[in-house]
Amino acid sequence: MKISREQFFDIARHHMPSGETFSMSVLALRNADGRNSVSELHGRVARRMWHFLWPDHDEDEVPIQYVTNGVHTANWMARRCGTS
Repeated sequence: MKISREQFFDIARHHMPSGETFSMSVLALRNADGRNSVSELHGRVARRMWHFLWPDHDEDEVPIQYVTNGVHTANWMARRCGTS
């Protein structure tokens, strides 16, 4: 990444009332190309919960999408192996 150790830790730094912490969730959210939740309701909750990472966005514009009832059709419809 060509950044210093401290710069790396800054990416994942999370300020809480009890102090600072290294957060893998914050690191992942800040570096992911896409973020999604598992339902529309979860998307609303996640956007509210992580809004502090995008303070210049309105809450409903936080870049966390949702995917509902996603199924990989080829696996879902495949025959079971070893059954008669």
